[in-house]
Amino acid sequence: MKKSPQIKQGNIQITEIIKEYLDCKTDYSILINGKHGIGKTYFYKEILSPEIQNINLPQNAAVNYKPIYISLFGQSTIESINDSIFLEIYPILKNKKLKIGFGLGKLFIKNIIKLNDTDLNDISTNAKAEVQNLEELVICFDDLDRMDEALSQKSFFGYVNTLVENYGIKVIIITSEEHIELASLFKDKVIGINLQYTPNYNQVLNNIINDIYKDEKEYLKFLDINSSLILNYLKLNNYNLRSLKFALEKYRNIYSSLVINLANEKLNDKTKNHIILSILKFTLEISFDYKIGNINITNFDVIKNLYTDSYTNLSSNKIIDLKEKEKFEFIFWKKYKLKEKSNFYNSIFNYVSGQSHLDILKVINEIKLELNIYNGIIDKNEILFIELSYPLCLSLSDQDYKNNLNELLETAYKGDIKLNRYPELLLLVLRFDNLLELDLNSLLSKLKNGAKKSSKKSTYNNSFNRSKKIRNNFLDTDFTLYNELFTYCKKLNDEIFDSGNDYQLKQLFNYLKDDVYNFRNQLDESYKNYKDTPFWQNFNLDEIYKVIMNYDRNNIVHLIHYFKNRYKNIDSFTFDKLTENEYLKELIIKINEPESRNEKTIDNSLLDELTKSIQASIDVLIKNDN
Repeated sequence: MKKSPQIKQGNIQITEIIKEYLDCKTDYSILINGKHGIGKTYFYKEILSPEIQNINLPQNAAVNYKPIYISLFGQSTIESINDSIFLEIYPILKNKKLKIGFGLGKLFIKNIIKLNDTDLNDISTNAKAEVQNLEELVICFDDLDRMDEALSQKSFFGYVNTLVENYGIKVIIITSEEHIELASLFKDKVIGINLQYTPNYNQVLNNIINDIYKDEKEYLKFLDINSSLILNYLKLNNYNLRSLKFALEKYRNIYSSLVINLANEKLNDKTKNHIILSILKFTLEISFDYKIGNINITNFDVIKNLYTDSYTNLSSNKIIDLKEKEKFEFIFWKKYKLKEKSNFYNSIFNYVSGQSHLDILKVINEIKLELNIYNGIIDKNEILFIELSYPLCLSLSDQDYKNNLNELLETAYKGDIKLNRYPELLLLVLRFDNLLELDLNSLLSKLKNGAKKSSKKSTYNNSFNRSKKIRNNFLDTDFTLYNELFTYCKKLNDEIFDSGNDYQLKQLFNYLKDDVYNFRNQLDESYKNYKDTPFWQNFNLDEIYKVIMNYDRNNIVHLIHYFKNRYKNIDSFTFDKLTENEYLKELIIKINEPESRNEKTIDNSLLDELTKSIQASIDVLIKNDN
């Protein structure tokens, strides 16, 4: 038999080709291939299999084909595959209207012997029955790439060859296209047609959400409204439908709880929709890569940092070399075009990645912190920024846009918006060719004065970053204005850090003293301004030493992980690092000082690891200082 070329077809064409295959006498199987996770199994089970059940045998119009689905996942022997087939056929055998033909008995003789209520004398020796019974079967083998290593592809295809040539059984094999070449030495003998599955993803997405969530009308409506957004994320992730189902199920739990809780907040519908969509996007981003194993315990901290300034600085301040581009964190950052204001929801990240259950109260608290919601009331300025953000601004009339912008400007002049919002506000003014027709030099002066006032009542922001697309979207003169205001506000922000915050540092020390794990969580949630900034030098060295030496082993392990990941993804700092470097060096010396440290014990081994991780933190700071 000559090798058949690969045929690229959609759902309808594949179904028609399968019908033609079933309508004639053949001695080969059909291969349906496509990328991993794009819905080949769903297509077979939900579309192709029902069609097959309605097709009658060409030699007997009174009998229809009987499709059987067999997953090869974990199958290690031909006998185990035979067992799986037999278990699928068994309900058919129990049907009194169907006699067990000799060929069927011969193929599954070992299985039949195992049946307590089956008499071997009932097996007919009628040759016609042999052909008829076996040819009713259409066996679909899925997960070819997931067979146990103990079972070779050569053995499997030899088995398939026996089914199609000796018993006339119709066989369909489903596999991922990257694994087809593994069978290239054998498939010419047993595979007659090689079909590439290329689904209509709009149709597939619609089928999935309607099949799975048909009984949840509100969630189904939400998914339908946002199907274009979901489809875009699906495209970004190579149309992996398994990951999509995982993401939508994770978000289903979030959505239902979120809607109930947001109903209790005094927010307008636009703001509620903004929150719900923001969390949907974040859930999709994390879920897709977590499901396929890209996000795991080894890079949880890396992912968290991507939503701050790690690659923002990296992309704008230096050329990315090839090795850097190959790193998962860079690919992730680029794929989702994470901006300096990309929201990171720690509670949702922990839920999706299996670190904790869904705590909707934590989610709501994170939202309140993000939008400055106090006593159920959102900061009006944040509402204005949301309404002026893209794409919501496109729904505003020219006058509404001007009114919102003027209201924000008046508030900004008084110093009553966040310090990091001033450069963003300037961008909103510059957008649409300065719709307010303001004198930009005068505006810059007013915004600087307002920023100075704002800095007096602001806390340090460690995610204070420049917009990455400013050069592409604005004229050089506009960029000069933006850059001047950004630099000015950044300096004010650094001065806030330099002035210190004794209360926060005392609180951090108490968390550190009590429980390192909780200390790390506090840095992620309530004390983000200290997460990627030097602060250890503010602690008394002797007190820190006593705390460490009183830790149990679990706390030591958590501290080791903390220092291993500290500054791991930070590109540059605008403040002095020398003081923390020197402090940490002294801490290492102090930990290694006692004579008892020379003894070979578990505790000393852990302390050795701790000093190594502290040194690693120092090395990162030194590297970025050069």
